[in-house]
Formats: sequence, structure tokens, C-alpha cells
Amino acid sequence: MDFRDIDPIIRQIAVSYQYGKPPTILLFVQDLLSKIRRFLSDLLQNLHLQIPGLSANTQMVGNLMQFLLLLAGAIAVVALLFVAWQRMGALNQQTQKARRGEVISEVELDAQGWRKQADEFAQNADYKLACRALYLSLLKRLNEKGVLEFVPTRTNYEYWYALSRHKSIALSFREVADLVESSWFGYLSASKDDYERCLRALDRAEQEIETVRQAALAAEKAKSAVS
Repeated sequence: MDFRDIDPIIRQIAVSYQYGKPPTILLFVQDLLSKIRRFLSDLLQNLHLQIPGLSANTQMVGNLMQFLLLLAGAIAVVALLFVAWQRMGALNQQTQKARRGEVISEVELDAQGWRKQADEFAQNADYKLACRALYLSLLKRLNEKGVLEFVPTRTNYEYWYALSRHKSIALSFREVADLVESSWFGYLSASKDDYERCLRALDRAEQEIETVRQAALAAEKAKSAVS
């Protein structure tokens, strides 16, 4: 059989072949994997552990690394869920106690009484109780002026939703309520600046409440005059 000489053809193809250099990142990853494989191989040998094929096969090393990464991720997720569960449980317990009146024992005061109480707490640098007293003063003021009934079991969201027809009052209420919630039910401590913010928000709310009350009285008076 006559075999054709293909050397000239191969040489011609080799001359015209354009070799593309591999990407730098690919070379870096390959080198890194090789170093990791050698490190693990040396470590296992020092520990007198032999894994067949480790020196020649990187698949086992890759599988081991993937397993360790997945294990670390799973541990992190479990830890995060555990912390979140504890946090939610603590907040729920504090909320239930507050609704049952078990957090602190307090006497019934009107809006002015709670505001005076807030001033006394602030003088003693107990800004957490001072902010809460201003919050209660605002709720009492809403009730006294006929804007919104005071109901101890209502949540802050329910109060805020009920005030949605008076947006200016709702915004001031939300500012006070958020500051109180962050210090009363959370782990943050109220500062003097927080107390002063609550005080400014309360002053705005009282002015807005009075405006709403005067408008309601004027509407009643006009209605009575027509009838």
C-alpha cells in the first residue's frame, strides 16, 4: 500500500496556525488550584493520611473545598436565623409585657402630667423614660382634644393609620413613636439629642392638634348656624 507523505501539509498548517495566549486570570486560577492541591497533599502526608489519587487528581480537592464552603455557609445561615429568632422573641415578649402593663408600674396622668414627668426623667438623664413619657403625653393630648381616642392595646401602626387623615399630626407622631420603639423595645439607648427631638416633635404635634381642633369647632359652629 502506498502511503502519502503528509509532512509538508502538517508543516504548512503549523506555520499558518495562530496561537492565542490563554487569559491571565485562567493561568492565575490554574496556578492557585495547583498550589492548593500541593498544600493539601503535603498537609495530609504530614498527618499520615493518604488519599489515593490526590497527587494526580484535583477533582477530590475541588469537592473538598466545595463541601467546606457549603458547610461554612450553612453554619452562617443557621447562626443568623438563631440571632434573628432570639431578637424577634425578645421584642415580642417586651411588646406583650408593655400591653399588659408589666414593663413599668405607672399612675394615670393627663397630657400635661406626662410632659412634666418627662422633664423630671430628663433632669435625671433617664432619656429612655423621658421619651416614652413624651410619647404618652402625645397620646393623651390626642384623646383630650378629641382627635383620636386613647386605647392602651393599640399598636403604633394602628395609631399612625388612624391619624392618616391628619398627615401633619401623623408625621410628628411617627417621629416620636419610632424614637421610643428603638430605645424601648430595641437595644439602643436614648440620648439627650433623642429626647430633644421627641420634644420638638411633640411641640409640633400639639400645635397641629390645636389647629385641627379649632377647624372642627368652626365646622360645628357653622353647621349649627345653618340648622
